[in-house]
Amino acid sequence: MKVLTVIAMAISLNLTYAESQNLVGRSRDEVASYMSEKMYDFSLQRYRGSEELSLLRYVDRGERQTILFFFDDKERCLEVRLIFDRAFYREKVSRLDSLYRRIGENEWAETRGEERYSITLSDDQFYYTIRFRRGEVKGTEQKKI
Repeated sequence: MKVLTVIAMAISLNLTYAESQNLVGRSRDEVASYMSEKMYDFSLQRYRGSEELSLLRYVDRGERQTILFFFDDKERCLEVRLIFDRAFYREKVSRLDSLYRRIGENEWAETRGEERYSITLSDDQFYYTIRFRRGEVKGTEQKKI
């Protein structure tokens, strides 16, 4: 029983690590390397058309979370979407609140150097989606960690 508890805690920490590392702006190779080194619970899912769409899709072992990375024509990450089972809602919101500055009911902001990022959470009826994007946000200060 103790072993299962330790494993569950390790998986939980691993699952929250993805949204703590904003990979927008990183190269396709950097994203792939990060995912293979840090997110060992997620595996790359190849499917027809994924290369034409400049998209990497990772799914966790339990198939309860999916991370989509969208790239531009220069292979730089434009957007990250974390799609997750409704059971993870409280954990994800708590994690976002601890890492980023909340600017709205389902909105957070991050500033890295001169770049601003918006993080939004949407309720898609059967699952939730967190989107990381570069762009204008309501504020520019990042919450101190």
